Amino acid sequence: MNPKKRTVWFLTLLSLGAVFSVYVLNDRPDPFDGIVLFEDEVAESDEAAQPVSYPVNETFQEMRMEVEAKRSQLREQLTQKIGSPEFTAEEKNAAYAQLELLTTQDSTEALLELVINSLGYPESLVRIEQDQVMVNVAAEMLDPEEANSIIYAVKKEYPGAAKVQVDYSAY
Repeated sequence: MNPKKRTVWFLTLLSLGAVFSVYVLNDRPDPFDGIVLFEDEVAESDEAAQPVSYPVNETFQEMRMEVEAKRSQLREQLTQKIGSPEFTAEEKNAAYAQLELLTTQDSTEALLELVINSLGYPESLVRIEQDQVMVNVAAEMLDPEEANSIIYAVKKEYPGAAKVQVDYSAY
């Protein structure tokens, strides 16, 4: 390719890049709101929609902090056991496996809390111990059908749950 063609290609690519960058910077579309597709009519007021706020349930926060404190203490013990030279390789492997199980358990509990919150409960606390799952939800009253829907959602997301216990606390 001769130098003139290279120069023309370079200038073409440079100008396309400049045009594209100006287009991207100036033409920022509004974020896609899929809910608008399912609404029958557009809201007439221009006021911003206020999110629904629920009172903070201090008992849930306290229980969550207690569980986190116990787990962080266990996690610290396991980490020290893994790093210590006085334990055998089998003991370190067992400690590492338990640490992985604890991490998986934490993420599963967080996922289950999100699933339960999506069912319409403002706050929930999930604790997993072996094959038992204990669920606490913030609700004035919990009908058997509602408890069954929570149990179904938990067993659907976490098939290892042999027994699911659902309790409620008034917020």
